[in-house]
This record gives sequence, C-alpha cells and structure tokens, in this order.
Amino acid sequence: MALLKNKTNINNVRKKRMDIVRFSAPRAGRVFAALGVLTASVASAALPALVSADTITTRSVTLSSSAKSATGTSYEVKFTPKSTVGTTGAFIVDFCTTAAVGTACTAPTDLNVGATPSVTGSDDVATKIANNTVKVVLDTPVAADGSVDVKIGGLTNPSTTGTFYARIVTYADSTAAGTKTSDAPGTHYDDGSVALDITDGFSVNGSVLESLTFCATGDGDATDCTDHQTAPAITLGTSGVLNEEAGTDGDVLTFISTNAAGGAAVNLKSDATGCGGLYRDNVSNSTNCGIGPIGGGSAAAALTNGAAKFGAKLTLSQPSGTPASGALTAAGNWNSSTYNMPYGGADDVTSVYGAPVYDTSGKPTNLGGGKLSFNANRSSLTPAGNYTAKFSLIATGTF
Repeated sequence: MALLKNKTNINNVRKKRMDIVRFSAPRAGRVFAALGVLTASVASAALPALVSADTITTRSVTLSSSAKSATGTSYEVKFTPKSTVGTTGAFIVDFCTTAAVGTACTAPTDLNVGATPSVTGSDDVATKIANNTVKVVLDTPVAADGSVDVKIGGLTNPSTTGTFYARIVTYADSTAAGTKTSDAPGTHYDDGSVALDITDGFSVNGSVLESLTFCATGDGDATDCTDHQTAPAITLGTSGVLNEEAGTDGDVLTFISTNAAGGAAVNLKSDATGCGGLYRDNVSNSTNCGIGPIGGGSAAAALTNGAAKFGAKLTLSQPSGTPASGALTAAGNWNSSTYNMPYGGADDVTSVYGAPVYDTSGKPTNLGGGKLSFNANRSSLTPAGNYTAKFSLIATGTF
C-alpha cells in the first residue's frame, strides 16, 4: 500500500512538471521570437551606408566666380586618383547640399551645369547627366597617383549664398560611369567631396568725368591750349591784297585732348552760304562769291595762278603718350600738300554742322593737333572789293 501510494505521488509530480513545461513553452517561444526581431533590427542598422572605395586625398574645385546666380562660370576640377585596380578614364561631378557620396543628393537651388557643358581639351567630353551632374570622359586615362585637371564651363551658380559640395566619383571608363550619380554611384574606383561657397559678390564703383579740351590759335609757336593763346585773324595776300599768284599761307593751329570713349571729331564751318569761298562786300551769296572754293565736292588741288580760288591744307601732329591714344586721322580730301574746301555736298563747310576735317580714330586721345593753312588768289576779272568769310571750328566728343 505504501509502495503504491509513493508511485502515485511520483506520477503526480511528473504530471505537474509536464504541465509546467506545457505552460512555459509558449512563453519561451515568444521571448525567443522577440529577441530574434531585436537582433535582426540591430544587425540592419549596423550595415554601412557608404559604398566602399578609396578616398581621393588631393582634390579641389575652383570657381571662376563665387557670386550667386553668376552665369557662364567655369569650375576647375583637380584631383589625384588613388585606386590601384586600374586607370581612371571617366568621372562624375555631382553638386549637392551635402557631402557624403552614396547618400541622397539635393541640388543647390538653381545650380545648372548647362545643356552642353564644355571642358578644356579638344578630346575631353562632358555630358550633362542632370542639372547638377556632369560626366567627364578623359582623353587619356590617368593611373593611380596621376593628376587630373579639367575646367568645366558654361555653369550657372546657385541663386542662394552659402556652402554646397562637389562630389567626385571616378570610374574605369565612360561605360562604367554610364548615367550614374553620387546618390548611387555603383561600382567605382575613388570618391571624395569638396566644399564650395557662394557669396553675394560686390562691386567697386567710381566715376570719371567727361573731358574735352579743344582750341584754335593764330600763335604759330603754341604747343597746347594754355600756351600763348591768340585768336586767329588771317589776312591773305601781300599786305592784305590778293594777287593772281598765291601768297603766303595763313595758319590756324588746333589742339585736342579728350577721354571720350568714342573719340572726337573736328568740323570746319563757314558762313559763306551760297558760295563756299570768299564773298565780297560782306554779303554772302552766289552773286558776290568772287573767289570760289578749291576742290569743291571733288579732289583737293593746287592753287593755279589766276584761278580765283580759296582753300586750306591740313597738317596733323600726332598725340604724345601711350600707343592706345587715338591717332589723328584726316577726313575726306583734307591733306598737307594740296588745298581743299568742301562745298556742294551733304557735309560741306556751309552745312549746319560744317565739314569734317579730322578725328581721333574713335578713341580717347592725348594732346594732338592739326594745322589749317589757308590761301587764296584772284583772277584778272575778279571784281574789286573786300573779300571775307567767317569760320568756326567745332569739336564733338562721343562719350
């Protein structure tokens, strides 16, 4: 009896243990499952986010302009590849607001590499991958520790100031680079980033006042507009009497200096309306034009004895100073060996603004000068009387 009772107790104990195991097993399963999920989560978070590659240790990007929104800028990309697995034949440059290759790239606001970015070198090729990404294929692949120096042109800078980054990723060739970007660069050799900065830019301003100095003098010894100024007053002939042979020239010296960007021009204007030469008795018209203009609308000429003609020669003295100074250039038929007095054309000496005589070749000029040498003669039939014409010299600058 006692033995049977002990056996029954032993069975009861075994049954309770089994019940404990049955009741405990599901809890253990849940605990193990929870630990499994936690372990998986930790393992996933520990995976590296960057693609494994050598780092370009020597790299720089130089901007031709750091001003925001500057257009037509050039970026010089320089680096030394480090990979020893092969030569670098292509690379991409990705412009982003963050530096890390292999992470999402947000393009700087309004940065644009242009539809057809250019590169220095006749055989280098640049291709636009995106508004902020350029692929460059080198004409000659570069080995490890070699030097890459490429200027990429035609870019538009970001429109906001601050720092952005150029991500450089190198590949074996154009095919390996494909249309990849630094977000997902795929299999590549080296990579690295460069920090760049955009500024507001600034300007330096100043003004240069317009200047035009011009004068005419009858003083034959004058060398500039401040030297021995004597108002021109010319009397031709011998003691004021004209002969059939030409007498001594009556000279008027002019001097000009200007900083006009388009240079300056000098015109000669006469009050001899309807005549163009010398008129008689202070009445300017064709009836009293006893001494006509030489050359007229045609070529200049010499004074022929007894021709009753009036004209002037032009002798130019070139400006001193730097070669950039505008040289004086004679207009039309003006020259230093024959006489001229333009009349009858659109720009003759009696027109509204007179006849062009010389100019400064469209440039600013240092002090230069022009000498007008007037002369006249009469014919045997020239009516007696006093002959005259009133002139003015007009200098006009193009600023």
